[in-house]
Amino acid sequence: MTYSVYSDKELLLRLQQGDHSAFDIIYDLYKRRLAGNLLRLLKSDELVDDVLQELFANVWQHRKNIDTDRPIKSYLFQIGRNLCVDIFRRAARDQVYFQYLKENFEEGYMVLEETLIKNEQPQLLEKAISTLSPQRQNIFRLCRLEGKSYKEVAKILGISTATINAHITIANKQVRDYVLNNKDIVYIALTVLTAQDI
Repeated sequence: MTYSVYSDKELLLRLQQGDHSAFDIIYDLYKRRLAGNLLRLLKSDELVDDVLQELFANVWQHRKNIDTDRPIKSYLFQIGRNLCVDIFRRAARDQVYFQYLKENFEEGYMVLEETLIKNEQPQLLEKAISTLSPQRQNIFRLCRLEGKSYKEVAKILGISTATINAHITIANKQVRDYVLNNKDIVYIALTVLTAQDI
């Protein structure tokens, strides 16, 4: 029988009754989608495998408590989100684990920074910006936060675009290092990002 024959409600009712084939169908339908979302967040195939294993074990273990009126997808993605938040909390407490996540998330720093800005966490980014010299703060705000081009900022400040570029390069590195070395900022940003992406 094809998967499309069953509605979410039918699959969940069968799952509640301990039907292994219903569990297998749910697993086959959602494993890849969940893995893709989790990989974007966790940046580690090994962590994704661990989370998926825990997620589906959780589904089976708590099958009798599942709300059969809720879509399967939202139920599974909620569990995935909660497990990711647990990982980030653990990372905030465990220095070695935090370092691992930080190194693996460095490539996604720009996403992390945008997440801080878009989700009304500017005070966290502001702490990082405050570590810059006054001139560099001004240039960073104009270029990165207000979205002005280097040429526009150079004209406003009466300096060359090469100088703007040099300031932005240094500012980006300083802000990135500050953010990635601050457990509270990384934890909050990753938690917000997790809530959006999964």
